[in-house]
Formats: sequence, C-alpha cells, structure tokens
Amino acid sequence: MVAHTAFDRCDHETADEYFKLALDCADKAPSWELRANTLAEVARKEICLNKEDTHLP
Repeated sequence: MVAHTAFDRCDHETADEYFKLALDCADKAPSWELRANTLAEVARKEICLNKEDTHLP
C-alpha cells in the first residue's frame, strides 16, 4: 500500500524502496503469494514508466 501511494505521488525512488521491502518480507515469511503480487505491481510500475525492458528484482 505504501509503495502504491509513493508511486501515485510520482515518488518512484521511494516506491522502489517499499517494493524491495515487500519482497524481503515475502521471502522471510515465506509467502509466494505476496512475492508474486509485489512483482506484478513492480511490473505494472515499469510499464507505466515505459521501462518494460528493466529487469525485475
């Protein structure tokens, strides 16, 4: 949710930090569902920024 808010405010650097935190939490949980959802949202962000070729974490 925080990453989405940062993204909506065009604060992409902060959004990236929170997406990384979400991925770290998903790995520690372990929660493949959270990881998949977070990666999908990162991909959506990259598409919105026309950076489709950027590789995901």
